[in-house]
Amino acid sequence: MADVARHAGVSLQTVSRVVRKQSNVSDSTREKIMAAITALDYEPDAAAQLLASGRSRSIGVINVGEIHFGMQQLFISIEAGARKTGKYVVSASAPENDTPELIAALKYLRARGVLATVVVTQNPTIIPVIERADFSQGVLVISGRHHLSNFVTIGFDQVKGARDMTRHLLDSKRSILHVAGPLATQDAMERLAAYQEACKKAGVPARWVSANGWSAEHGYQVGKEVDPIPDAVFAASDQLALGYMRALHERGHKAGSDYIIGGFDDIDSAQYLWPSLTTVQQNYSALADAVINTLNSIIENRPVHSIEIPTSLIVRESAP
Repeated sequence: MADVARHAGVSLQTVSRVVRKQSNVSDSTREKIMAAITALDYEPDAAAQLLASGRSRSIGVINVGEIHFGMQQLFISIEAGARKTGKYVVSASAPENDTPELIAALKYLRARGVLATVVVTQNPTIIPVIERADFSQGVLVISGRHHLSNFVTIGFDQVKGARDMTRHLLDSKRSILHVAGPLATQDAMERLAAYQEACKKAGVPARWVSANGWSAEHGYQVGKEVDPIPDAVFAASDQLALGYMRALHERGHKAGSDYIIGGFDDIDSAQYLWPSLTTVQQNYSALADAVINTLNSIIENRPVHSIEIPTSLIVRESAP
């Protein structure tokens, strides 16, 4: 900051007032200081501003459990969205089913003066822990529209996505299998329930198996063992679909012709597989925007409410 003051020919206190967006500086002086900031590529020190103002510009993000594709995309989008509003992210993590670690993560963020907190999880059993925690308001990123006293929930509409995929695969009334994710997770439970309901309405048996994970390896093991081989497969994630397709290929069955298959997530490689993968797309940019907007409302003491982000069915060669 001292370099900016020398470059602009003003006092350090005047630069500080401009950086803190105070109004008691003339327009000509402000323009001179902003030009110096640009010329020197000056970035105000966040820690110094916190000490000077007593107010943090940070939001906390806690990831609970394994960091998979969706959570990576969400964190990147939240971090970028926070920067656009002049804030920054302080992150922490906690393993699944580890209450002391989750409480420690919440305390870690509280000690750093975060304005509000985002907790990202697929594990609904942590909800009572969050409600009991001595913590200010925040956002819980999970599907299912849970009702908490101190956190609002934001998530994708898993039911619509799974229903759309099941109906698409059942258009020709084929035999169908759902390869479910780990049933302790909210997403897997909702996708399975929506699949079962869609099958019931179509008058088709709702055959399913839990892969006990989300990975391609889990899908591969299901594909190696499945018997009889169904005409259609709804995999609860694109990675599960990828592994299942590999196993069926080794057994002499080609996706898109011998059987049809759809996934969930629309990972980056889904459109480049052979055949390209029909899937359910979740818009993580829209989810992050909803999280950031809700955080800003919490910080500014405006009303907030739970939100469900719609999904989109993407039809490709694996299930035309």
